[in-house]
Amino acid sequence: MKKLLAAFLLVCIFLTPALTSSAAAHNYDYVYTDVNVITPDSFEDVFSDIKIDRAAFTYEMAVLNSAKAAVAMEFEIKVGFEYYTAIVSGVVPAIPLPSGEVLYEGPISGNMTVGEDEYRATVGFIKLAGADGVMVSVTLQSDSALVAFSFGENIIQGEVLELFTEMASSAQSANNSADDLENGTLEMDGFANSEGETASVLAKAFDQIIFDGGGGGGTTPNPNPNLGENGEYVFQNAATSRFTENGDLSLKSKVYWYQNFNIMAVTMHPYSQNAQLHANRLYINTYGFDTVSAFLDSFQIKLSLKNTGITEAQHGRISSIILSQEASSNNFSKSITYFPALLKDLLAIIGIKTNTLSVAVDDILGSTSGYNNDYYGEINVDMSLYASLLDEINSGVPFYFNLYRPIPETYEGNTPYTVTVTVNYQYLAALYGDSALPSYSIFYGTYVNVHEGYLDLNPI
Repeated sequence: MKKLLAAFLLVCIFLTPALTSSAAAHNYDYVYTDVNVITPDSFEDVFSDIKIDRAAFTYEMAVLNSAKAAVAMEFEIKVGFEYYTAIVSGVVPAIPLPSGEVLYEGPISGNMTVGEDEYRATVGFIKLAGADGVMVSVTLQSDSALVAFSFGENIIQGEVLELFTEMASSAQSANNSADDLENGTLEMDGFANSEGETASVLAKAFDQIIFDGGGGGGTTPNPNPNLGENGEYVFQNAATSRFTENGDLSLKSKVYWYQNFNIMAVTMHPYSQNAQLHANRLYINTYGFDTVSAFLDSFQIKLSLKNTGITEAQHGRISSIILSQEASSNNFSKSITYFPALLKDLLAIIGIKTNTLSVAVDDILGSTSGYNNDYYGEINVDMSLYASLLDEINSGVPFYFNLYRPIPETYEGNTPYTVTVTVNYQYLAALYGDSALPSYSIFYGTYVNVHEGYLDLNPI
């Protein structure tokens, strides 16, 4: 494992030099002149052109285990007389297919510079194990723009096509009344779990048990109450992202600090229903797709502690990631089927009693992994079934980092931290034309919140 990770990091380093636009093409392993621009209006706004003349890429992939692989890619597009290059990397899940083949599919990320503007670049990477071809989608995002295009081999055939068609059908069933929801005529009644418990019932149940920071249940006028049965997790700061500059919320996250035990809590609240509404407006109404399905694909929480440029009296370090009231870890990987139990433990830490909601929580599936060292911690969640139910946890899904003083006798406080919360939504946009089978454009929207502040650690 360590050798594979080291090789992956070396690949990222070797690929890194060409990050901005240039006057001439570079050499790549895969070159395509047939590029599908999914969002022509925003593409023209960003590039002052209507098409991509050439797309090319080189990638390296290291299988980490049976569940995931690390991928690093450099890609380049030619628009008019300019070339634009980006480096993206990340870890993608492995999806077993009925035939026994394995599909690697997921988002990897980086940045691209266009003129004087920098855009977040998210690549949807799709590849069958043992096959050479790769299907690539690219989303470039800023606060006010989203540009999407795709190129590569058409892998969405046979059982891969069946997989995405089934996913789209499930999403349409879960979000079958998104337009009614937007118009205020539905309260998510069409979205039920395996026991028939609707999301609106789930929301009401969580409303009754979320604490207001004073130890009582119910709601409070305070928009940012403390968490915990006695308000022990003290609110630090909040951040939000939106699908468009003035549009619906795509992500809300908050940071809390339990000073008695040096525990940082970070909550992540997704907006899967908003993603579906946004997708309907943009990709059906504006760009003419027949159907579009939006999913909460994955999310990530990162904590960084500054370890240079500050005095030793400010130094703090990360001890572990807390998984339950009894357990913590420096390195963990939890399967999809374990996720409901982990979610219950995470909610129980802040006092949310999930025993009355066991059926609903049990339906929320996703694999979880994470690791930390002294100055950096990371938690990754790849979602599966009924991810939209996470929208109903009004506090947000909480995750925890345990910190400590490395030099207790000289510590004075003001340990600087940065928390980064990222959420990825996957879009399946279908065109039927004259065919009974759809042609899919599969791409991602990525939204990021950054929190910065200072902590004072207790001598435990």
